[in-house]
Amino acid sequence: MQTETPAAWQQAWKLAQHAYQRHDFTAVRQIASEILQEAPASADAHLLMGMSYARQRQWSQARPWLQKAGTLHPPIPEAFRALAVACEKLRDDDGAIESLKRFIRSKPKNRLGCFELGNTYYRLNRYEEAGNCFKAALEIDPRHIPSIINLGNCFRRTNDLTRAVETYDRALQLRPYCIPALVNRSQIHLLQGRWAEGWRGSEFRKLALKDARYKEPKWRGERIEGKTLLLRAEQGLGDGIQFARYVGKARAQSGAGKIILECRPPQVKLFATSQLADEVISTETAPGPFDYHLLMMSLPAVLERSCPVIPAETPYLRAPQENELPAGRDLKVGITWAGNVKHLLDSLRSMKLKDLSELFQLPHITFYALQTPVPECDREFLDSLGNVLNLEERLTDYYETACFVRQMDVIVSVDTSVAHLAGALGKAVWTLLPFSPDWRWGLEGEQTPWYPNMRLFRQTEKENWKPVVARVASELETLRKSRSE
Repeated sequence: MQTETPAAWQQAWKLAQHAYQRHDFTAVRQIASEILQEAPASADAHLLMGMSYARQRQWSQARPWLQKAGTLHPPIPEAFRALAVACEKLRDDDGAIESLKRFIRSKPKNRLGCFELGNTYYRLNRYEEAGNCFKAALEIDPRHIPSIINLGNCFRRTNDLTRAVETYDRALQLRPYCIPALVNRSQIHLLQGRWAEGWRGSEFRKLALKDARYKEPKWRGERIEGKTLLLRAEQGLGDGIQFARYVGKARAQSGAGKIILECRPPQVKLFATSQLADEVISTETAPGPFDYHLLMMSLPAVLERSCPVIPAETPYLRAPQENELPAGRDLKVGITWAGNVKHLLDSLRSMKLKDLSELFQLPHITFYALQTPVPECDREFLDSLGNVLNLEERLTDYYETACFVRQMDVIVSVDTSVAHLAGALGKAVWTLLPFSPDWRWGLEGEQTPWYPNMRLFRQTEKENWKPVVARVASELETLRKSRSE
């Protein structure tokens, strides 16, 4: 840090810095306060006060000190960076953007500001502005791999797949085994339906590369007559449902005497009832003895030669018609409108319940909310709807959800595990996709090789659900009339 405090305070300044390094932030603030009594225009002391609060995640207290540090002369560039973080934590996106712009102006030849501003724009789904920032960072440092990767991600999110691949290749020229570039490029190959290339590339994902949980060997597609094969859960609940289709293919190719299938706790009963494997266990349960293991999402790569085409026979999940569905009108429609908020791209795929309002105006249709949990921001509106029955409290696991889904005429869902569940059960399911869809859905068309009973309704404009919902409403009315004739 700069030091502009009077000479008499140099010792106090050193003590403050030492306290900061020891994480004794109370002492930091006490010393900084004493410095400010003698030197109230000390930008360094204001920055130190702000940073002491920031290190304790007290963002509201940190912000005014950091703001003041940026107004004093000479301004400290690092104050703008720290202020941007505080603004972001306080959900002041405009403040974060302005702070990073001030940081860039104060240090125009430093790529860090351009990179961080690009990340902020990317988080806000402002991909064109983010891309421009990453380009600016690369003008300063053409070999900055993170900026190259994130620029490729911007091209990916605007569906410019050619330039995205070219950008990832640029990173690979600088670093041949750049894992993010390899994995991101593989997802574009999958998005394009280039399955063999995509599966091979996806094996560079970190979990597959650094999987050292068990001492037993990985299964690599060889015959293991009479041995026990553990197939392990990976990533999300929807992924588990989607890749469960490969379990039978693994048994056929391996000749294993026993298959143990691991899954997330809410899916154990459903997978066991569907008789997918000899034994189904939770990720929270240690498996019994086994000879080989493999991550579920590595199955397509291992089975590539014997299973070059996606196995699309449905249903491969089964549930009895238990738990009678509450009585409804002519057409029974299940709805799911939001995914897991922890998903990095959830803001693209999820919507608010009010976005579906046009559907609820249709006559003679009963809607069943399959959303678990119901977002708090949607609860009041959901409670006000007379033709939407909330099943949330009865959906205790995926077996219970499957029992209800089986009794419905059609499921309307954004890209969540419920869409996969309906597809795997062989039910009619209409999946609503964002402009930049996940790799498994491709970029165009209503059909998907994953589920023959699924129709895809795609955004044609980023973050605009209105035309999609209007089309779903029209199709629902057509379906209702056809059922009533």
